[in-house]
Amino acid sequence: MSEQHVREEFDRWAAAGRGESMARGHRDVTEQAFDRVDFTAADRVLDVGCGIGWAAALTRELGAGRAYGVDLSPAMVERGGSRMVAGSATALPFRDGAFTKLVSVESIYYYGDLDAALREIRRVAANGARFVCVIDLYADNPGAHTWVEALDVDVHLLSAAQYSERFKAAGFAQVETHQIVDRRPMDTEDAFEPSRWFPTYADYRTYRELGALLIDAVA
Repeated sequence: MSEQHVREEFDRWAAAGRGESMARGHRDVTEQAFDRVDFTAADRVLDVGCGIGWAAALTRELGAGRAYGVDLSPAMVERGGSRMVAGSATALPFRDGAFTKLVSVESIYYYGDLDAALREIRRVAANGARFVCVIDLYADNPGAHTWVEALDVDVHLLSAAQYSERFKAAGFAQVETHQIVDRRPMDTEDAFEPSRWFPTYADYRTYRELGALLIDAVA
C-alpha cells in the first residue's frame, strides 16, 4: 500500500477528530511508558508518527526542553503545534544525531517499509539516545488482531521478539520489551458494545488484560 493511501486515510481520521480520541485512549499506557524515561531540559525529543502532537506535548510536561513531531498526515500536523511537520518516517527532515530522546506511540505498525523507517530513526538519534515505542497491535496480544481487517490500511502484525530483532538490525542496542496494562477500569460485559474493533467481549477483555507492547531501546 502506498504512503499516499495511508496519508489520505489519516487525513480523514483527523477530520473525524480521531487524533483527539487516540490521545485520550492511549494516554494512560503512554504515561506509564514515559515514566521510565528521565526527560530533561537539555533533551531534544522527536515524536515519530506524532498525529496531533499530544505525546510530544506530554514529554514537555515531563521535563523535556524541546519536542518535535513528524507525521505522514498534513491534516494531523495542522492540529498540532508549530514544531510538528509533515513527512515520512523513511525520510525524516532532520540532521544526523539530532535527538537525545525519541518516542513513537501507535504508529510504527503502519510503516510500509518498517526497516527503512527504523534505520532512519536511528540516523537522527544521537549516540546513546533513548527510543521508546508503544504498540497496541502486535502478535502477542490476540485481542487486537481483529484490527487488521477493521483498518482500511495495511499493517504489520509482529511479535515482541520480531520487533526486537528489527530494532537491533537497524542499529539499536539494549532493546527491551515489556507489556503495559491500561489502568483505567475495564468495561463489564453488560456495558460492552460490540464494534468492528472488538466484535466480542472476549476480544476486548484479552486486549485489555494483555495490554500494549513497550519497546525500550538505546541508539
